[in-house]
Amino acid sequence: MTLFETSQVYASAQHCEIWDEAVTYEPVRNVVLAITRLLRSLEESADSDLWRERTQLMRRASRWMTTVPLPLSSVDLGLGEAGQQLTAWANRMREVLPEEMSEKLTSIGSALSWLGRDKSDPLGDCASEFVTLDEPGSRLVVLTDRRFSRAVTTAMARRGVSAHVGTYVDLQTSKVFSSAAVIGPPMWVPPSVLSAPRVRNLSLVHYQFFHQTTEVAPLFGEVFGAVTASTDVVREVQRSRPYEVGNAPGWQPPPRQDPEPAEELLSDAEYSPAAEILADLRHEQLRRTQAAVHEPLFRAQIASLADGSHVLLPLESIAWVLSVDPDAPPGRRVAHEVAASASPGQFLALRTRPHHQDLVDRADDLLGADAVRLRAVQSRWKRELRDRTLAHPRGIRGVADELRRLGAQTANVAYWTSIWCIKTRSRDDFGVVMRYLGRGAEAEQVWADLARIDSAHRRSGRSSVDRLEAALSPRNLDQLREAGWSKVRAEGAYGALVITRIDEFIPGIHQVPANALCTLLQPEEN
Repeated sequence: MTLFETSQVYASAQHCEIWDEAVTYEPVRNVVLAITRLLRSLEESADSDLWRERTQLMRRASRWMTTVPLPLSSVDLGLGEAGQQLTAWANRMREVLPEEMSEKLTSIGSALSWLGRDKSDPLGDCASEFVTLDEPGSRLVVLTDRRFSRAVTTAMARRGVSAHVGTYVDLQTSKVFSSAAVIGPPMWVPPSVLSAPRVRNLSLVHYQFFHQTTEVAPLFGEVFGAVTASTDVVREVQRSRPYEVGNAPGWQPPPRQDPEPAEELLSDAEYSPAAEILADLRHEQLRRTQAAVHEPLFRAQIASLADGSHVLLPLESIAWVLSVDPDAPPGRRVAHEVAASASPGQFLALRTRPHHQDLVDRADDLLGADAVRLRAVQSRWKRELRDRTLAHPRGIRGVADELRRLGAQTANVAYWTSIWCIKTRSRDDFGVVMRYLGRGAEAEQVWADLARIDSAHRRSGRSSVDRLEAALSPRNLDQLREAGWSKVRAEGAYGALVITRIDEFIPGIHQVPANALCTLLQPEEN
């Protein structure tokens, strides 16, 4: 950011007013509460094969009705269809499910079906009213999910409201808007949107059952320290009176249940932007446990990306990704980087399968007819080492200790048995491993075969960098600077790449299998 752009951000933040606009609509509150209680009561079984499809349906319905400013009857939200599916499944499973669970599911299905006929648009009403309060100017409606941008733009136009519909990224560029309505839970709003708002009047539009407190961090505090931040740009979020929407005709509230503490109604884990990713991880872990799969797990964080997708990045230096610097000189814009070093603001080139798999496929092309034999050699030593860890009372640590006692200088057994490893870094250490496996006489030949694979991977990696560098156009670079993401198809690439900026890391550390890392996790299309 230039000094001039910095001064613009400071001036905008200095005069910005931020309002917390809580919306109340009893039908939505009751349905979301009923879904939340049911999901909590299912506990781990919510991610089982029996329930997984239904719980995904309920999570998605809850998230969309609480974050998208469209009429509840909109086909884009699909609430009516979700209700019909849940009701039909509850009827089919009536003999299998406990009676109380069946009744709860049927009640939720009926309520969603009713909402699917309800033309009320509580979030849209509140957002459009706020952005039109001020004099005409550049207006912005911010969504958590860009897939609804077109539908919301159309819905706003039907109200006679002209506004750009975008995501948080639009409040992190150099453009300053006159008014903006940010839709969804305050806990999802990136801190930089509030500490350095590119808008004169900002409204946080959300249902009242999101009770998290919104705080504004000091402007430039992360760079210069909070002491140097001017008090002119640190202010309390102003609370508006609740925006109340009356119930539509025909609404029948469900039977009253025991009250639940309001602060426990919706939590980050249950309704975060990455809720479906976390659910998929839990389902995968449950499947692995039931199938007695013992593939190593790696610690990872979920990164939110500028295009609305996510990626799981490892905390250890075990995987590589392609990074892009749009402001670097030609020929130096693309590089291979350790995924663990990625940070907010950095651009990554990702696709819906791991970058490692692209390297493997290209390397196999280079290896030609020998690829199958060489991959079998690679797979065998790793499989045998992994079998030793499963048989050892102390697992990976026990095998590592034994290898060190046999003379290995390093014993990174978890990495050696992962999908990324081809061979150990040290030839001597590999000889120790082969002797440990009872195959010492084969060590030299196996090492030579693995060296061929390693060389092919290195050439494949250089080719990936060169192909992407050549594919970057001035239009791609402009899109990266303005929107934070761009889609690129490099020559010979296995599918299109999305170059996208890391906006933030979602709090929490997760244990995930290797094939889940460094893969573009895009929201499902409607």
